[in-house]
Amino acid sequence: GARSHVVANCVIRNCYAQRGGGAAHLTVIASVITNCTAKVAGGGTLDVTLRDSLVADCSSHNSSFGGGGAYSGSVSNCVFRGNYSINYGTICNASKVIDSVVTNNTATGWGGGVSLCTLTFGTAPGKMVIADNKAGRGGGVYNGVCSNAFVHSNKAANDSGGGFYRPSGVFGCIISNNVAGSHGGGIYEDDYKAEIRDSVIVANKMTSTSENKGGAGVYGCKRLVHCILKDNISSRDGGGCSVTTIATNCVFIGNIANFGSGGGAKSTKAYDCKFIGNWSDRAGSAASYSGGGALYSGYAEHCSFVGNFVTNGCWGGAVRESKLYACALTNNYSYSGRGGALYDTSTTNCLVIANGCCPNGRMTDRGGGATGGWHYNTLFAYNTASGAGGGAYEGRFVNCTFTGNTNASARAGIEGGALAVNVVSWGNVGGYDSVTTASNSCLQVKTLSAAHVDCVNVDPRLDAGLRPHARACKHTGLFFDWMTDEADARSKDLAGNPRIADGAEKPNMGCYESLPIGMMLLLR
Repeated sequence: GARSHVVANCVIRNCYAQRGGGAAHLTVIASVITNCTAKVAGGGTLDVTLRDSLVADCSSHNSSFGGGGAYSGSVSNCVFRGNYSINYGTICNASKVIDSVVTNNTATGWGGGVSLCTLTFGTAPGKMVIADNKAGRGGGVYNGVCSNAFVHSNKAANDSGGGFYRPSGVFGCIISNNVAGSHGGGIYEDDYKAEIRDSVIVANKMTSTSENKGGAGVYGCKRLVHCILKDNISSRDGGGCSVTTIATNCVFIGNIANFGSGGGAKSTKAYDCKFIGNWSDRAGSAASYSGGGALYSGYAEHCSFVGNFVTNGCWGGAVRESKLYACALTNNYSYSGRGGALYDTSTTNCLVIANGCCPNGRMTDRGGGATGGWHYNTLFAYNTASGAGGGAYEGRFVNCTFTGNTNASARAGIEGGALAVNVVSWGNVGGYDSVTTASNSCLQVKTLSAAHVDCVNVDPRLDAGLRPHARACKHTGLFFDWMTDEADARSKDLAGNPRIADGAEKPNMGCYESLPIGMMLLLR
């Protein structure tokens, strides 16, 4: 090929070398390099500063190297098309790749488009495009930092990372329509070191139905920040993301776990996130293994869950087997199982409002708001279930309030083998509570039993903010040490006020100690 200081406005084609089939150790500007081959590395170029050029249909053929288009050097404002690499990808080991189009390239190993490059970025939206590339792992990009790029329709058909495989960081990118046969349709990062920030991750797919596979949008990574994960589809678990350490200020919308758990996210800690319209489906398999339309086996704090749902035997319309703090859940549904919003999930200081379980009328499906779990200072209101427990079925409830819940089987508030302590359950429609064990609670039951210790069945006289005014419910709850421990989140009521009011020795029954003005307006 060419080997001098600068080559400009040239066509280099049908060349062959051990390294650098088309050009090596120089600067190439405004040129075309095509149908060149390297036996070892750099089918098109080796250690070249490449600008404003086209590299097409070149190849490299050594399993220890790569760079069918370019190996090492730097790339700016170029097009790479139809190149082929054994092992590492089309542009390999470059110091930077800027404002280039990398499309329809193939690598048998890692990074069909860009591999082991320090920095890949666009100076403006749409100027850095990595699309329609293929590789064993990392259809689009393997390793390195990528910023302001459009990464679209890349494939790792038989392994992980359709768009990215083990990136060092992803910032301000659009990652769409990528496909992985294993983990991470959009991004796979199992070292848990990378941050994904300010990116849109949309319509990616993970196609394996094998157990423990997942993350159609993202699998792994240290942190997701200010990202939108939308319409990603996993054929197993984690439609939006799976096994992501932390997600902060992200939106999960319309993601699907098509044969498993966690339509929005699985095994993820979420802070200040929104989960909207995510879906988990099990195609008729055992419900005990699946569910959580939005979140499965995770933790959420200050998050909202709206319109998530499960079908085909899944349980937990919004969340399953997780812990929640200061979250709001509304209009979530279980269409085929238990727990309209929550299944086997613990809450502290949460709102569970207007969720539903099985509107098709199956009486075996229960718990419009929740089934199971431990719940502290949580409001269950206006939930419904076709079976028992319009508000909740089973579970353990401390300083919770149930009101306005409905069901058709005469168990509107709480049903099943439940424990209620300092609970107010009143104004539920369609029947009475059925609580196995209770203490210091106001229950909507026909008759109090010996298992209902220091309980009452009188109107608590809830005001517009759902604070009880009946004397039997005020400062008559059971005291726990954590109620005065400021380090314990449970020491605050649902409105953020001290669980033990000034001058009182015991808490109120229910989730409020004082009138929660802001929450009252929300409920209205």
